[in-house]
Amino acid sequence: MPTELDLAYLAGIIDGEGCITAFSRADSSRGVRLSLSVAMCGLPVIEWLASTFPAGRMYEKYATIIKRNGWRRCWIFIATDRQAVDILT
Repeated sequence: MPTELDLAYLAGIIDGEGCITAFSRADSSRGVRLSLSVAMCGLPVIEWLASTFPAGRMYEKYATIIKRNGWRRCWIFIATDRQAVDILT
């Protein structure tokens, strides 16, 4: 179970690098979808998120870095719907 310090650290990560999204499902009768994601090029923080909040999952992605005219390895931590609610509450 995350400590109070873990939750404070999570709040800072979401504020700086994260995104919380709520949107309608294609079938509007099913309500709203919720998504929590954090994308970073530094793996240690994403690994910490995945181990501290196992409701989410992490995966690797390559992102375009315009200044360098190339690709950079990045990681994403994502939790959707009930898993996002569990992390955020």
